[in-house]
Amino acid sequence: MGQGNCEVNAESKLNMDRETMEACKYMLHLMKCALNEMPGELKPEQCSWKKVYGLISKNNVQGLTYYAVQSLTDDMPEQLAKMWKTYRDTVIYKKLMMEEERNAILSDLCWEKISFLLLKGCNIEKYYPKPGMRDMADNDILYGRVEQDEDGIYHIIGKTEEEREQTIRATQKVLLDYMKKRGYETSGFYEKDDVCNKGEFYSFEMHRDLMDPGTELLKYYKNPWKNAIKNDDSNYEYHFSPEDEYLFYIAHEYKHYSSRGCGVRNLADFYVFLREEEKSLDWEYIKKELEMMNLSEFEAQMRRLAFDALSPKGVLDEQEEQTLYNMCLDGTFGHFRTSLQRRVKNYEKEGEGVKKAKRRYYFYRFFPPDDFYEKRYPFFYRHRPLRPLLTVYRTVKGLLFHRKHLKKEMKDVLDTK
Repeated sequence: MGQGNCEVNAESKLNMDRETMEACKYMLHLMKCALNEMPGELKPEQCSWKKVYGLISKNNVQGLTYYAVQSLTDDMPEQLAKMWKTYRDTVIYKKLMMEEERNAILSDLCWEKISFLLLKGCNIEKYYPKPGMRDMADNDILYGRVEQDEDGIYHIIGKTEEEREQTIRATQKVLLDYMKKRGYETSGFYEKDDVCNKGEFYSFEMHRDLMDPGTELLKYYKNPWKNAIKNDDSNYEYHFSPEDEYLFYIAHEYKHYSSRGCGVRNLADFYVFLREEEKSLDWEYIKKELEMMNLSEFEAQMRRLAFDALSPKGVLDEQEEQTLYNMCLDGTFGHFRTSLQRRVKNYEKEGEGVKKAKRRYYFYRFFPPDDFYEKRYPFFYRHRPLRPLLTVYRTVKGLLFHRKHLKKEMKDVLDTK
């Protein structure tokens, strides 16, 4: 799949059994009913409740679909009905607990003079018609110490890239020390964010960047604060305009869709957001920015898909049905195999045969592009002649600690046709 296009060709169609197909259709029906506050219809006989709930869980829409099935509990196993309701109730309780914890953390960030901007689920949840419809596995927050340039654009403090990198690392240390004192385990330090978890409910992804190295949209979001707007009542809290919020939703969706794949919950996010905001958005600005991101076609297709799938009078064509079925099976977090196969297929579309496309994929894995080094290994970004040492290190580390994953990756590459 090339950038900006979510078309599914015949080669990528999944051979799906009848029960799974019916379960996908029914899950989408329940989502549509819940979002439009309509009662759900009875489950078709061609699929089991086990299959339906399995797909719903994979796409993380249990809380949403509960509102469509709460009048159908006599038609399902009693244990499932109780589990479904318990999940919805837990989402509501978790939201209240997370909001209280988030507010406490953000208040302390202000004392540390660290700026922040809420992202994704933190903002989209308010557009859903009923509580508990939108579950959040974590809180996504952009953070950093920022300043404003002479053009009024915010950026990380520093006059040069090296100074800004120093600011980022110093701020990161302050944040992580604070989170550890608050009882959090800092379970991962990735290219763009720090993952902090505590107990059963509390999870925060603290973002330093908005896009990973090697992704096509990193250039657009190189300065993640460029479109930030300071809140009137705070020196450290920022937000995006509705237009830039929507653009980030699209960019984030494309990042997942074009790599590992993604589930259908994001379509619900698009639908509830646009249902509320579409008429008031500055579409001239959005179209201009989408062209810069090369996502005009992708945005139009996803917007149409969301409304055709989830609006009361929406009707899907055959192509949209196939796209939705693939998304249903990918689930919220997608599959590595989907990412691999799409990258190889993209190489093929550039005029390379299958064998050459696979060789190019291996080359990419051993010798990634510059932005990979810039964000993950800045020392080797600045000292290009030393990069072969890093290649040897990464290879040995993979063979020692990730051998099973590498074997599966090689098998998936070989199986790609």
